Amino acid sequence: MITKSTKYDFCLYGLPEKGGKVMWQITNKCNYKCSYCIFNSQFNVDTHNELSTQKVFDIIDKLKQNKFSHLKFTGGEPFVRKDMVEIISYAKQKGFFVDISTNASYISKKIATNLEKTKIDFVHVSLDGHNEKLNHLVRGKNTFKATINGIKNLKEKNIYLRLGSVIHKYNEKYIEAIIQLSIKLKINEIVFSKMEAIGRNADDKSLVITKNEKNLVKRIETLQRKYEQKIKIQHNFLHLNKKTNCKLCPGGNKFLFINNQGKVSPCTWMSGYLPQFLSPEIFNPSNELKRTNPIAEYFHLLNTLKKYGLTGCLARNIEEVKNFISINELFNNKLQELKNNKNKFSKFSKLYSFTTENLKAYLQELNLENKKILSTTSSGDFIFNSYLLGAKQVDCFDINLLSKFYFELKTESIKKFTFLKFQQFFLRTKQNNKYTFNYKDYLKLRTNLSALAKLFFDNCYNFFKKDGFKLRESAIFNNIYDEAESKINFNLYLKEKNFYKLKKILKNKKENFINSDIVSLTKHLKHSDKYDLIYLSNIADYAHQFLGKKHLTIFKEEIILLLSKHLNPNGQILMYFYSYDKKAPLRNDFYDFEKVKSILSNDKFFLKILNFNSVIDGKDAIVILKNRQSYFNIIFN
Repeated sequence: MITKSTKYDFCLYGLPEKGGKVMWQITNKCNYKCSYCIFNSQFNVDTHNELSTQKVFDIIDKLKQNKFSHLKFTGGEPFVRKDMVEIISYAKQKGFFVDISTNASYISKKIATNLEKTKIDFVHVSLDGHNEKLNHLVRGKNTFKATINGIKNLKEKNIYLRLGSVIHKYNEKYIEAIIQLSIKLKINEIVFSKMEAIGRNADDKSLVITKNEKNLVKRIETLQRKYEQKIKIQHNFLHLNKKTNCKLCPGGNKFLFINNQGKVSPCTWMSGYLPQFLSPEIFNPSNELKRTNPIAEYFHLLNTLKKYGLTGCLARNIEEVKNFISINELFNNKLQELKNNKNKFSKFSKLYSFTTENLKAYLQELNLENKKILSTTSSGDFIFNSYLLGAKQVDCFDINLLSKFYFELKTESIKKFTFLKFQQFFLRTKQNNKYTFNYKDYLKLRTNLSALAKLFFDNCYNFFKKDGFKLRESAIFNNIYDEAESKINFNLYLKEKNFYKLKKILKNKKENFINSDIVSLTKHLKHSDKYDLIYLSNIADYAHQFLGKKHLTIFKEEIILLLSKHLNPNGQILMYFYSYDKKAPLRNDFYDFEKVKSILSNDKFFLKILNFNSVIDGKDAIVILKNRQSYFNIIFN
C-alpha cells in the first residue's frame, strides 16, 4: 500500500500495490488564484451542480465495492465545503486510506481538531515559496500567512503533513530555503514538482523553469541526503527516469479522476489536457465504466501509443500525445484538412517535396563555414545545403508538423539510399513509377523515424493502399512548380558528388525541431540560444495575411527585433522573396523598398546585386538584416 512517504515510482500521484486510487476534485471553488491551477478554480463560481453530501457518500460506497482503496480529495479548495470533515470521516469509516490537498487557509484550530478525530492519513499543503514575495508570485496576495497559520494549527494536533512545492522560474534558486522553512514548521515531508503550462497558465510558459532539469534533480537529491535526518524530500520529475517511461499509464484501471460533478476521467491531467476522455455521466461501477465511450477510447489510445513505443506518463509527453491524436483524426477525416486548407501556416499544411528557391544561386555567396543556424524546416533543403557548405549546426522550426516528418524521411534516405535510389524515391516524374515512394523502400527507412513520423507515414501508405505514386501525387504535397529538372538544378546536394559528401556529414548531426509559427518562435528559445544566421525563407511574403495592414512595422517589432536578441555579434536574419520586380504588382509592403526604408529609417542600407535565375517566373530577392552592424542588405537580380 501507499504509505505517507511512499516514493513516487511511475504515476505522478503514487499508486497503491493493492487496490486502486481515486483523485477526487470535490469542489471547483477556491479562495486562491494559483497561476498553474489545472482547473482554473475561482471563488465566485456556480456550485449548484456539485455533488451533495449524500451523493458523495453513494460514490464512496461504489468505489469501495469495486476494490478502490485510496482516496485523495482536492479542489479547488476542499475546505470551502462545510461538509468536508464529515466526508473524510465517512471515507475513513469505510476503510479508505485518505489524504487531502489544501492551501490550509481554512484550517482553523477547530477544523484541525475535527480532522484529528477522523484519523486522516495525511494532509498535503501547497506552498511555493519561503516568504510572502515568492509565494505571492503564483498563488496571489495575502496567501502566505494564511497557509502558515493553517500548517501550525495542523501540527498542533500532530497531523502528518506533506508540503507540495511547485518549482518555477523565480523560486528555483530557493529550493533549500523552502526545505529549511519546512523543517522549522515541523513538516514531515516535502515533494517538489515542476511548473506546467496548463489551466490558467496554458498559454504562458514564462514561469516554467529555465534551468537544466537533470541538474535540478541532482540538486534536489543532494539536498535529500543533506537533510535526510530532518525531513523526507521527494520530487516527481518522473519523465527523466527511463525505467518508468516504459510502463503503461494506469489511468482507468488502478487510477481514476472524479470531478466536482461526479464525472470520471482516467487521470487528473487528462481531464485538463484531453477533456474528450471525461465521461458524460456520474461515476458508475468500474465494469460499467469501462464500457463507456470515453474510457474505452482512452484504452484504445494507450494500446495504439504502446504499438509505437510511446509509453510512460501521458501528461509528461502531452504534446506528442495530442499530435498523435491529431494525425489519426487527419486520416479519419480523409485528409480534408489538407485538401481544403488554404492557409500555408498551420499545423497540417501541404508538403514541399523540394525547395522552390534557387538555393544554389545565393547560398554559395554566404559564408556558412562553422556557423550555427536557425532555419525554417519546409522541405529540409536549406538545412541539407547549409550542412554541405560547412554549417556547424542547423536547428529548425515550422508550424507545419508534417515538415518535421518529411525532413526525417529525407534525412534517413540520404543516410541509407544510393544517389540513384534517392532520386527515384523522391523526385516527381508525373508518370506512374514503381520507385516513387515505394512502400518496401519506405520500410527500410521506417526503423529510425520518430514515433509520430512512423504514425504519419504508416497512415499515408494505408490510406493509399501502399501505392507510393498515388501518395506522391496526393493533396499531401504541393505539386505546383514541382519538376525534377528544376529541383536538381537549384539544389547543391542533388549532385552525386555532393550527395555522398552530405551522407557522411549527416552521420554526426542531430535534429533539433521547434514546432512553432514565426510569431511565437522566440517563446520557445532559451535566452542562451544564439545563432549566426536565422533563415525565414519566404514567410514575409505572407506577412500581410497574418499581421494585417501594418505588417511591415509589426514584423519588425514583434519578429525581427525579438529574433535579433538571439543573434551572435554580426549575426544575420535572412529572408527570401519571389518576383521581386518593380514591374510586377506589389505583393505587400516588403516589396516597396521606399516603405521598407521609411520603417527602418534608423538603419544603414547596403545594396549588393547578385544575378541568379528564379525557380518561379519573375525576379527573386534575398533580404539580409544584419543585427549588430545594423544594416539592411538587399540582394536581387
